[in-house]
Amino acid sequence: MTAPTKESHGLGFAIDGPFPVDPGRERLAMNNTALGDVMSRVGRMVGERVLALYQSANRDWPDIRQRLDLSDDTQPLDFWESVWQVFGTRLAEMATDTAGPQSAIGKALWADDGLARLLHVDALPTGLPGDYRTLASLATVPWRTGGLLDDDQVFDAIADWREVRAKLPPGAIISTKRIALPLEKLGRSLSAKPVRLADVIQLVAPANSEITPELAGRLGSVVTCQWLHDRASSNATQPYGRSAHDEDEDLHQIRNLLETYRFQTVAGRARGAADLLIGHDDTDDSTVDVDERLFAAFAPDDRVLAPAYAGPALKFFLACRRQFTITPIQLASWATEATSEAKRRAVLRCLLSGKHELAKALKFSYPDSWLTRLVPDDNLLEEFNEDERRWLLAMLGTSEKFNQSSSVAELSSRNGTSVGPSLRIDAKSALRRIVDWWNREGKSHRDQYERRIYPDGRPPVLAADVAGSHNNRARRDWIELLLLGATHRLGRFQHEQHREFLRLCRKRGWLDALSKPNLSGDELSRIVRDYCEQPDGQKYYHWLQLLVPLYVCSHWLVDYVELFRSLDHRQHLHLSTALNSRSDPYHQGGGINAPSLLGVLGFGANFVVRELVRQGFLNSHNVTQYCYVPTKRLRQLLNVLGCNLREDRGFIEDGPKIAQFLKDHCDDPTFGGDFDLPLQILVGSNHLPNDILEVDWKPLPDDDLGDEL
Repeated sequence: MTAPTKESHGLGFAIDGPFPVDPGRERLAMNNTALGDVMSRVGRMVGERVLALYQSANRDWPDIRQRLDLSDDTQPLDFWESVWQVFGTRLAEMATDTAGPQSAIGKALWADDGLARLLHVDALPTGLPGDYRTLASLATVPWRTGGLLDDDQVFDAIADWREVRAKLPPGAIISTKRIALPLEKLGRSLSAKPVRLADVIQLVAPANSEITPELAGRLGSVVTCQWLHDRASSNATQPYGRSAHDEDEDLHQIRNLLETYRFQTVAGRARGAADLLIGHDDTDDSTVDVDERLFAAFAPDDRVLAPAYAGPALKFFLACRRQFTITPIQLASWATEATSEAKRRAVLRCLLSGKHELAKALKFSYPDSWLTRLVPDDNLLEEFNEDERRWLLAMLGTSEKFNQSSSVAELSSRNGTSVGPSLRIDAKSALRRIVDWWNREGKSHRDQYERRIYPDGRPPVLAADVAGSHNNRARRDWIELLLLGATHRLGRFQHEQHREFLRLCRKRGWLDALSKPNLSGDELSRIVRDYCEQPDGQKYYHWLQLLVPLYVCSHWLVDYVELFRSLDHRQHLHLSTALNSRSDPYHQGGGINAPSLLGVLGFGANFVVRELVRQGFLNSHNVTQYCYVPTKRLRQLLNVLGCNLREDRGFIEDGPKIAQFLKDHCDDPTFGGDFDLPLQILVGSNHLPNDILEVDWKPLPDDDLGDEL
């Protein structure tokens, strides 16, 4: 055998430079048939020689190593990895043009009677790190890395997990980016199924599992809040191809899975991460917010995470919880229910830290509790100095500032609260009364509501297909619905004002113009000028900000209609993700490509979805959970009933929370298919809550609603 050089490793031809066929212009200019014949012969020759070399190496590797003039410490794995680099990786890199000669060369070499013979013996590397770096028979290997698992750092972190070793032993899985994809470029497809990181996590911790501290520690070596953020940011900035699509889909599945996990509490039972506070210290001081520790110190034990979750385990818990929100009303409830001296002192320390909203909630929600009965010489005040005692007593109502003789109504008026003697209402009995009322009187209230909302007194019948349609009425109906959804971003105004703005747009012909399939920027400018010159323009000045979003809706209306139609077909729906089609994995690799509707609709998207469901345009359960519009008045009512929603802001994803709360406390959570309508009508009335809820309720004034988004 010829002495090996850099170009000739004893195979009888060069493997580290130009291939046997001269790639010069003259040779590459030959016709495709001639080139194919030549490369087929070369492929058979290369395949025969490399397979013979493999068989010889298996019989006597030291002899082959010596004959190839390789160093004494060279192992078969090292050698075959170098062969793969030459005949696999480099040929695949050359085959960028699927119709070009370089691609033909690679595919000819990897024909069935060529290098493809190596796929059936343990001659090619897996392309994976650590113990998984081995040789395998690629034609029969069952698994390949997919999504985020195709990252060496991620794979390294999970490679030693016993569940992974049992399901995916070394030699049973290969790298997609290093092995499977290059082979695909060379015309060879493998039967190996992709395994994503979400699959591995599901293997170790199935959905709805109780995650022990030990298991959380293992999972936290990979999945943390920072890691989730970094991966999402990385995918958003890289060119969107097959790999990025797989990673986005994997990340989406992981996020859905994390939301299902339960964790151990101080009380010994398991609860969902979103329901739990962290009260213990951790080595990373930035992990847990100081306020959260203050609240956890007096929260019930079944709402506080067990202290065994520390380090990586705590980071994994935070990744599952993602965002924690708690209302002053909920805190006030915990504070008044505190029975031990330790928890009661924790409440007082929390108040001293400046939690004025908690103090207000305590005073207005629980005017008669252990807190409002504190006296200057109470044992609970022993650890505080004189100034701190005076401040606490003043805050809780024993000073003139919080005089207990003041009526609850006066205090409510003074502090912007609109509920009367108590903010604690039994959810099941209240919702039962609401269901009974709606069954009796719902039709008349529903009809009245639709007359307040729609210019025609009823919802439009929406067309399912507006593509290429010059029927402006069909397009106008959709744009009117989207406009009504967009008005939820304005706050403060009444339904009748939005309806009259719509009528003005109809009267002036602006809606007809906005409904044109190819509305130009000049036409939009004309509408804005006309709008400003009308006598009614100043009256509806705030609505002027909706004209540009309406232009966006008009320009991409076909895409947006298809987007809403697609909601029924999703297995897992996050509406806030679905509204942003350009970053939604569901539409990647083709399909809808329109600007995000998030900024146009806000939680007005819940209104749009509800109306689409009410008229039968959509009907899946994944969609109906979003048919609850989280207005400020509705959030106030639901929090009084025990639902934990943020009071300062409403979110699209509040819809499923409301749906679940109603399902847990009500026999008919959809109210006969009207969803949140009875609740919206109730909280907007001056007298209905007094009769139905049996409380002294006054709705928030319009000026107090603010910009809810």
